[in-house]
Amino acid sequence: MTTNITPEDLSDEIMKCLEEGGREVKAAVNDVIAEAGAEGVRILKKGGPYRERSGKYTKAWKQEQTNKLVKANGLNQHVIYSGNKQYRLTHLLEKGHQNRGGGRTRPYEHIAPAQEEISKIVDQKIAQKLGG
Repeated sequence: MTTNITPEDLSDEIMKCLEEGGREVKAAVNDVIAEAGAEGVRILKKGGPYRERSGKYTKAWKQEQTNKLVKANGLNQHVIYSGNKQYRLTHLLEKGHQNRGGGRTRPYEHIAPAQEEISKIVDQKIAQKLGG
């Protein structure tokens, strides 16, 4: 038995399948991004190569999901930041700074290595969730 399928019907059906698959991929990516953000906070709360006096800097790391969707693609954006006004130290520690009496302090890179580790985690988890 043959049915008359028009090219428009076929293209509509293909678009429906692609949209359903796209929603699944977006949901998986959003889950992975949230998990990776939490892992990033754990990594940064472990501390870095710097010597800390009070412990406030490492305790202040937080993760937050912004209300904006990244461009209209439906993916959530998560931000890791140092709260409690400790944000001023992040750049100074990461890049070093000028001393009051002259000279410079040495940089203590701790954010960039955490970012690299998080991006590896995201790549691995997305591949696992999508079966690749």
